[in-house]
Amino acid sequence: MKQLLPVILAAFCAFSALANQTLINLPVDSWYTVPNTKMRPSCDPHSGSYGCAAVQSAWSGGAYDADQQKMMIWGGGHVDSDDNAVYAFSTQDWRWEQLTPNTGYLTPQSGVDPLPSGDPASRHTYNGLAYAGHIKRMWACQGSVAGNGNGTGVVWTFDAVQKKWYNMKATGTAAGSYFGYNGGCSYDPVSRKAFFSDPRYVYIYSFDSNAWTSVGWAKEDWGKKADVYDPKRRLIFFFGNRINVWDIQNNREITTGWSTSDSATLLNGNFTAFDYDAKADQIVAWNGGGPYELDMTTKQWVRKSGAGAPPAPLPNGTYGRWRYLPDDNVFVLVNGVDSNVCFYKHTAGGGTATEKRDASFAERPFAVSPNPFHSGAVIKLDAAFPGSKARLRVFTSEGRLVCSGDFTGAALRQGVRLPGKGLSSGVYLFCLDFGTEVLKARAFFLQ
Repeated sequence: MKQLLPVILAAFCAFSALANQTLINLPVDSWYTVPNTKMRPSCDPHSGSYGCAAVQSAWSGGAYDADQQKMMIWGGGHVDSDDNAVYAFSTQDWRWEQLTPNTGYLTPQSGVDPLPSGDPASRHTYNGLAYAGHIKRMWACQGSVAGNGNGTGVVWTFDAVQKKWYNMKATGTAAGSYFGYNGGCSYDPVSRKAFFSDPRYVYIYSFDSNAWTSVGWAKEDWGKKADVYDPKRRLIFFFGNRINVWDIQNNREITTGWSTSDSATLLNGNFTAFDYDAKADQIVAWNGGGPYELDMTTKQWVRKSGAGAPPAPLPNGTYGRWRYLPDDNVFVLVNGVDSNVCFYKHTAGGGTATEKRDASFAERPFAVSPNPFHSGAVIKLDAAFPGSKARLRVFTSEGRLVCSGDFTGAALRQGVRLPGKGLSSGVYLFCLDFGTEVLKARAFFLQ
């Protein structure tokens, strides 16, 4: 095993680098459909044919785990599906995985949350999923649960590494207490809060205090809720039957001045999906065919290319299954269990989000040997590891991800073989992420 381990790691890194480079090198304003990436073959056998499809089609969304680089899909609910399993599509190796067992079928149509097993019930998730980077978990609130379709105010978080749900048992009046479904949420990493809107209130959940507060401001009708977080201005855009804008830092509405062109086309559509492109500083929306980009200065929506795009969303909407990937500077679209996963390249090149994210953690250096290293060299990492497992990520000096993988401390000390093919001579950044601490080192690659 000791002789085979570096070879196995080299194969993993090589595929990861290939997938990453494919996305980074896509032409601007173009679509790419990944072959053999339908979710159905990964569905739990207890969900059945319709139940599997309803994990996405029944008013359900998703969230992007930027640390694990996985598109998380969770849904079902009401009379459509008891399947409460979490499914994930890796944007590194382009494979689907069922992360948790389906326990919903054991108590079908129970109408309760949590289930007797302690797991969350399946539900129409709408836009009620977000990724909370500081705790590295998906955050879930509200939804129409399997069975009676009632709403739920239980706050759940999900750890994709441990493959475990946590019932947060939050205090205060939770989102979902009045209108338990069809809301939208966004996460603000600065305040470490999640913002959720329904037709009555804007609810604010504090991760630090595990408590809700609310602001009686929301102005939307029941349907079509989508919230988008703008990190540059620290604004939240509430897209419903109209656009409303909330200033997080100053805790006030600033909707005036944000009237945009073509709003009727997007807002009157069937649950248009929105997300923010950090590199372009634009909100990009999709509801079939070519996406729309919003210029944040002129307030103008501009239609982009639909060549190669799915012509239409699922009938009940896309919600959070349209997400921006900051590391690869590309949008991902999951549009049904019988459709291949698509990527949309909005602007050129890759992103630098991972380096910026690493900078927010405690940091100390470690040694890489040999340094310089050559193609085929086994890299050994000399460090006093603060944990038994770590995620190793290797970047170019420009911030492009070369490869990544999850390893034990023993494996890292024994050595990993990085792909030399396709690498250019230069400095590479090695990051070891233990969750609470990030170790960094730099090494020079010579062809």
